[in-house]
Amino acid sequence: GYFMLVYLFLLMSAAFAALLCFGFSFLSPWWLVPLFLGAFLLLNVLYLLYLLLTSYLFGFDHPYEKDNRYCRFMTHLTLDWLLHLFRIRTHVTGMEILPEEPFVLVGNHRSDFDPIITFRLLKHRKTAFISKKENMRIPIAGRYIYQIGFLPLDRDNPLRAMRTIKEGARLVREENMIMGIYPEGTRSKTEEMLPFKEGAFLLAKKAEAPIVVMALRGTGDIARNIPLRSTKVSGAFLRVIPKETVASASIEELSAMARETLTAYLQTP
Repeated sequence: GYFMLVYLFLLMSAAFAALLCFGFSFLSPWWLVPLFLGAFLLLNVLYLLYLLLTSYLFGFDHPYEKDNRYCRFMTHLTLDWLLHLFRIRTHVTGMEILPEEPFVLVGNHRSDFDPIITFRLLKHRKTAFISKKENMRIPIAGRYIYQIGFLPLDRDNPLRAMRTIKEGARLVREENMIMGIYPEGTRSKTEEMLPFKEGAFLLAKKAEAPIVVMALRGTGDIARNIPLRSTKVSGAFLRVIPKETVASASIEELSAMARETLTAYLQTP
C-alpha cells in the first residue's frame, strides 16, 4: 500500500508534466524532459512544504502517550519516497525468526540510514528507536518521530538517560512496541564496531523482553553514492536471545552474545 502511494506520487508528476507539454501546441516534444523535471521538483517541494507546516501541529511539550497513526503513516510514506529517490535497494533475510511478542532490537551502526532502513523493514510492526536527543531537533522529522514513540537519549546526563531507558522498557511491555537501540551508542566510521554500552541490554532486562540481533551491510556507502549511483544494502536478522536468557544472564554476558553474533556475520565475505 505504501509503495503504491509512492508510485502514484511519481505518476502524478509525470502526468502533470505531460499536461503542461501537450496543452500548449507551440511546445516541441523535447520540452517534455524539462517539464517533467520541473513538475517533479514542484511536487516534491509542495510535499516537503506540507510536511513542514503540519509538523508544527505536533510538539514536545508532553511525553509520548499514544501512537499517532497519522504520523506513523506519513513517516512510512516519506521514507518510502526517500529510499526510492536515493535508489536504495534492500535485501533482508531472517524475518522468519522474529518473535510475535515485542522485543528489543540491537545491531551494528554505520550510517544515519540504519534506523531508516530497519524501520521500513519492520513496517508491519509498531517500531521505534531510542535516538540521541539531537535527532529530535531535525526539522520535520523530529516532531513526527516523537509522536510515534522515538525517545530522545541525553548521553551527557545519566539520570535522564536512565529515565529514557525505563520509558523505552515501558513501551515494550505495555504498548507492544519493538524498541531499537544501537549498543555502540554512535556510528562507527570504520568496519570495526565500537565498544558496546550497557543501555540496550539494561533496556531488555527492564522490559522483560527477548533481544533480536540484526546486522546491516552497505549503509556506509549510501551518502557517497547519492545522487549518481544506487546502493545495495543487505540485512539479516541473526539471532533471538530469549527473554528467559535475558533475565538470567548478566548485562556483560548479553553484550558478549550480541557482539559475537554480529562479528561472525560481518566478518563473513
